[in-house]
Amino acid sequence: FLYVATRFDGLWIFSLASNGKVSEINRLLRPREFTESVKILDDRMFLTHHVDGIEVLDLSDPSQPATLATLTEGFVDAWGIAPEADGSIWVAVHERFVELLPDGSQGRRTPALAQPLGSPIACPEGFICISGDDVVRINTSTTAAAVLLDPQDTSPRALLLDDSGALWVTTYGGGLYRR
Repeated sequence: FLYVATRFDGLWIFSLASNGKVSEINRLLRPREFTESVKILDDRMFLTHHVDGIEVLDLSDPSQPATLATLTEGFVDAWGIAPEADGSIWVAVHERFVELLPDGSQGRRTPALAQPLGSPIACPEGFICISGDDVVRINTSTTAAAVLLDPQDTSPRALLLDDSGALWVTTYGGGLYRR
């Protein structure tokens, strides 16, 4: 399945056939605006809605996701989300990440960075995200942040960590970087 969240049109669900055919099978329209980040871990989908906080969906039936929980208090203006296998979730809120523990309480916080954070992807040391015009690694053990890539005069837009461990960064106007 392919899940596509859009800022204004909800969540689109597509099936991917082995012959390459893509078919729309469902669309979940919501009153939520500005879905910023979608992450899947096991049978759960985690969404951040810039205005409406966090939403967790059950993917037991991948074609019909069901809402398990929503959380708005303290998470309005959420830009990105990084769920971890231990059940904790790191949420990008304003200029820092906040750890949400499995019991729903807030845990550690990263130091404030210069720009709003988004697009986190898991890596062995924690996660990698975009912060303004930089690509930053956050160590979840120490909450320390380190700049990995500062592409000159471009704005990073998306990140991918491939199977070999290489980081790919797409930019607005600056092409594609591999690190």
